[in-house]
Amino acid sequence: MSDRSELISRLLNNIDSRTAYIKAKLGILVPSQIRALRLKSDTMPRQSDLARVAGLHQSRISKFETPGDANVTLETLARLAAALKVGLVVKFVPFSEMLRWENGFSQDQFDVARIEEDTTFCTPELEIENQDVYKIARAIGTPAVDTAMMDVTSPIAASASTIPNPQMENVGGQYPFRLFSGPVPIRSGKSGSCRRVAQPRSSTRQRKRA
Repeated sequence: MSDRSELISRLLNNIDSRTAYIKAKLGILVPSQIRALRLKSDTMPRQSDLARVAGLHQSRISKFETPGDANVTLETLARLAAALKVGLVVKFVPFSEMLRWENGFSQDQFDVARIEEDTTFCTPELEIENQDVYKIARAIGTPAVDTAMMDVTSPIAASASTIPNPQMENVGGQYPFRLFSGPVPIRSGKSGSCRRVAQPRSSTRQRKRA
């Protein structure tokens, strides 16, 4: 029997083996994520910086970033996530997904948008807006664009106001459609808020027709 077959046999038949296997994966991936996010932070490059913001001792941060060296509770994980200004998802998955996650993980490439950079969270109306844009783009054969990343002064944004929308009333022989239903958030580079830019205005003639 190969080593892999023997391992799978143990996992199938023994709860302690499954527990140890899961803890071993988490013991590597969780510390790697904490360290990756801290190092990519503009304000917490040192363990002592994260410890200060999280209200923990630096020695505990060191343990949390050391693979297999600490048993991190959900309470502590939530506090670390809050200090790093990111969310946290804990979910049950198939063993194959857990293994795929481990094999595809890279500490150097791993990063998560902080809350002030998370435009979808700051302005959830963009979720609906983007869905409409994708539907229209598919209908007219144009590559879909993400409104959260679009420059409102771009030619695409300017011309999008004339894209037909069959669900809107036909006014003056045209179907007026506005790509941007509200201000578009963009990354401000500063913590604390999502900066917003004004939406493009329709022409005076279009406003009179409407």
